[in-house]
Amino acid sequence: PIKNIDSQNPMIEVKVVPTPPTGENTIEELERQLQLGDVGRLEYNWIQITTDMRKKKREYGNNEAALKKVHTLYSHLSEYKGLKDIKMWLEARALLDSTLKAMNREGEAYGLNPPQFLFKAAILVQNRAKKDGWHNQENLNALRAIVEVMMQISIENKAERELRYDLAEIKKEDDLRQMTKSLTEAGLIIAETVEKLDPITNKKKVTKKVKTNKKPSVVEIENAAKVIRKSASDIKESHDDKDLENKPKKKLEEILSNLRYYSTAMDKAKANSITVNTDELKAHFESILEQIQSEINKL
Repeated sequence: PIKNIDSQNPMIEVKVVPTPPTGENTIEELERQLQLGDVGRLEYNWIQITTDMRKKKREYGNNEAALKKVHTLYSHLSEYKGLKDIKMWLEARALLDSTLKAMNREGEAYGLNPPQFLFKAAILVQNRAKKDGWHNQENLNALRAIVEVMMQISIENKAERELRYDLAEIKKEDDLRQMTKSLTEAGLIIAETVEKLDPITNKKKVTKKVKTNKKPSVVEIENAAKVIRKSASDIKESHDDKDLENKPKKKLEEILSNLRYYSTAMDKAKANSITVNTDELKAHFESILEQIQSEINKL
């Protein structure tokens, strides 16, 4: 028997008192060690992680050696395995911050929950431009304007699909110009021609400057989402022009596949007693049939 313990109804009250921390760094180090395990790890988002990375990089000297040291703290996470991954995510975070500043929403990164992989996709486009020789200030400004519009769409939750996929279709300078032009025509990007006198040659230098509509309406944002989706689709089509012999057949196969999706959607609606506007559907079918007959006549 143990003194003061009832053997018929034993109960022990245990209090765990942690050792007082010696400073903020002690708490951060303990947290980091706990995050290394597979059990009990908190799912931090990329804003928190990159904020911590930048802080530690400054503490370690803010140079390449410091970055390598920071990498050892995060290499256990799949997104940050390699040193180049760390560099890319820090660039993505810097782009996010500059985008929010341009939108007059500086410091709102945590609250807005920005799409992580959109900014990664933007850095990949930027890196491709450097590799292929079309990286310059004018193109960089255009890319940043597109990202800003995409951020506006994301904040309002109006994207037609994940915007990173649309941005990833930009593989060359012509693609960037095509998407910029589409958004300019839609009124979300404003293009300006600026003339400056070169102090060395004393000749006029013409550059194109782009800026965004800072206060678009919901309707304008919805339209921008549609414009981006169409522009990305058109760009993808231009990339697929290699196999022109089989392309018409493939496109018809896509239509057949979409008809199967339509049929499944209708079946689900009926099974769940959902009322569908059949008159509207019939009008669409009549329009489709007219276009099909027109294409058959061309054969």
